[in-house]
Amino acid sequence: MALGMAGRPVPALQAVARLEETSERAGDSGRRFLAVAHNVHAWLLRNLGLLEEADALNHRAVEACSGAGAQSVLDEPRFAGLLDLAEGALQLGDHEAVAAMVEQSADVDQWQGTMSWHQQDRRHLLVARHLLATGDVEAAAAAAAEVEDRSRARGAGRYEVLGGVVALQAAALLGADTDQGRLETLLDQLESVAGLEAWWHLADVAVATGSDALRRRARQRAALLVSVAGPYGDALAAWVDKRLA
Repeated sequence: MALGMAGRPVPALQAVARLEETSERAGDSGRRFLAVAHNVHAWLLRNLGLLEEADALNHRAVEACSGAGAQSVLDEPRFAGLLDLAEGALQLGDHEAVAAMVEQSADVDQWQGTMSWHQQDRRHLLVARHLLATGDVEAAAAAAAEVEDRSRARGAGRYEVLGGVVALQAAALLGADTDQGRLETLLDQLESVAGLEAWWHLADVAVATGSDALRRRARQRAALLVSVAGPYGDALAAWVDKRLA
């Protein structure tokens, strides 16, 4: 995941392929890790424009974790898979599917696993982005600000930045003047904590603020990712063209 966050998809995919192979060889004892690997693989493919292939992997992960019982070690990959499916639906504008996945993952807020905070922040951020996409901008602003504040308190830089970016989008859509200093700080941080996703977050901020400069920056960031995507470059370029149209 660190390679993906750094915007290095090809070595990240090579690493996750090794994890999948090792987990499959381990049989039942590797079940948990295979589900984790499928979700990471899906995250990488989705951010390379291969959304259908990503969804298929997430469904495999969720199905592998089904029926494991309360407080299972498979809870985390189950939640991760559901939230990944919500992300895929949100990228495609399928808001009914987003709502369904968010509802299915609602019990993550009661989950007490080691990384519960991470999946909880992911879900709350998805809720904020879904609210924003469906026009409930005030609720989106409040939800995103909560993610930003909670993440700042625990030192979770990735979700502090992502929450701040969505909160800034919502504020702009509500007519607030954009704090250019805060905007630049967030966008600089975004590129260091979300290397795969930075370009489309930049594009979303550009739309909210009406900034042609940010649209160009989003396009430039996307072109950089395409240049290091290896055999996935064509798929990513097509997705970028569709997303930025």
